[in-house]
Amino acid sequence: METPASTLKGLSIKARHLAYVLSEYWESPIDQIDWQGRAVRLLVEEICKIAHVPVDIRQPNFGE
Repeated sequence: METPASTLKGLSIKARHLAYVLSEYWESPIDQIDWQGRAVRLLVEEICKIAHVPVDIRQPNFGE
């Protein structure tokens, strides 16, 4: 994590690591988490979307 990300792939690796460390932000629907959690979750998901990689956090099936 101390090595700077100089590519999109490197940034996506850091984003996915952050998602793993803060996995509690993926345990509830996004409208039920605090502002900080939403910001982190949306940023990680956008980075992964742009890099065409999965976030790799298990998404529960809410309402099913």
